[in-house]
Amino acid sequence: GWDFRDSQFDRAVQARRQPGSSIKPFVYATALQGSFTPSSIIQDAPISLPQGPGMPEWSPVNYEGTSVGPTTLRQALVHSRNLATARLASMIGLPSIARTVESFGIMDKMPLYYSMALGTGDTTPLRLTAAYAMLDDGGHWLRASMIDSVEDRDGRIVYQKGANYCAACYVVAGPRLTPDTDPSYTVAALPETARTGKYGANPLLYRQNKRDPLIDPVADYQIVSMMEDVVQHGTGIEVAAVGKPLAGKTGTSSDWFDAWFVGFSPDLVAGVFVGFDTPRTLGDGETGGKVAAPIFRDFMRQALANSPAKPFEAPSSAEMVRVNDVTGQPAGAEDKNSVLEAFRLGTEPAGYGTSNADQTLGGGNPALPATLAVTRTPGQLGPGTGTGGLY
Repeated sequence: GWDFRDSQFDRAVQARRQPGSSIKPFVYATALQGSFTPSSIIQDAPISLPQGPGMPEWSPVNYEGTSVGPTTLRQALVHSRNLATARLASMIGLPSIARTVESFGIMDKMPLYYSMALGTGDTTPLRLTAAYAMLDDGGHWLRASMIDSVEDRDGRIVYQKGANYCAACYVVAGPRLTPDTDPSYTVAALPETARTGKYGANPLLYRQNKRDPLIDPVADYQIVSMMEDVVQHGTGIEVAAVGKPLAGKTGTSSDWFDAWFVGFSPDLVAGVFVGFDTPRTLGDGETGGKVAAPIFRDFMRQALANSPAKPFEAPSSAEMVRVNDVTGQPAGAEDKNSVLEAFRLGTEPAGYGTSNADQTLGGGNPALPATLAVTRTPGQLGPGTGTGGLY
């Protein structure tokens, strides 16, 4: 805020706003954990989805007002195609998307409305940025905090983030506190689940009821790689000027009320939200790529000024195949549209053990018509919010 004396409103943790298309990586990550791959082809074409009894059908539109027809999942995310995303949501199901959104802590309970796939729910900048940090950390759960630890005058840790589940958990193995220097330290006092992600600097972390990692490591790398393309070739192109490996996603809510860019290097995550405290439009055309991405760019340019260019690393279980990122088919290095794509073993495109029919929709589903109407599933749908003009 501007001045604590004028307002005690903490926008990072209290501003509950629509994330717009910055929610899409979690929709696509849900699909990638199933039979879809970044090279799967999906229709970016008009679609009408039910909103519940007595409600008109919801017919989202792309930001540009046009559609491109068949497109890969990678290209759909890079260019933030609403129609392709809505269609993908109808194919993988709202309950699956809700499980991903909730497990990453973006929302406590995601309403089962199709418009949620385009970011019409609400979350806070801290929650959304922490969720992106989990993607950056290989899909491991992270507990966002303002205070990591508190020590007394003797250097003894009296508070440790996340270590409030057992009496002796505040005793963290470190340079000063070991079984030799602190008699209250015992291995038995450690929580059952130890975090191993790169943001888990301390060997002691906390008990959790969530699975670890939250998503398959290959799916996690796939979505990170797709978000790298968002920066290099898509709606986040402003950020490419930093000149180092970065991944992220823009977000804009209906009528340009909220503008976002959330992204990361392999070691640093940052989220930018721009919007008024009392929601109103920022002005026509004030998208996340135009408003928030330049702020992220300028911050990262300075934050990473003295850091080497560190690439995102694929997990050892990934099968790397060069494909055309427009057609999704195998390609040679001379193909100007080729990209080295990561696949789980057995999900490679046609020519690598998977048929064209399977690859078209990510796993043997019959081809869908360009214009799709989906019947209502009881208990899974409800009224949507927003116009669908999210970007």
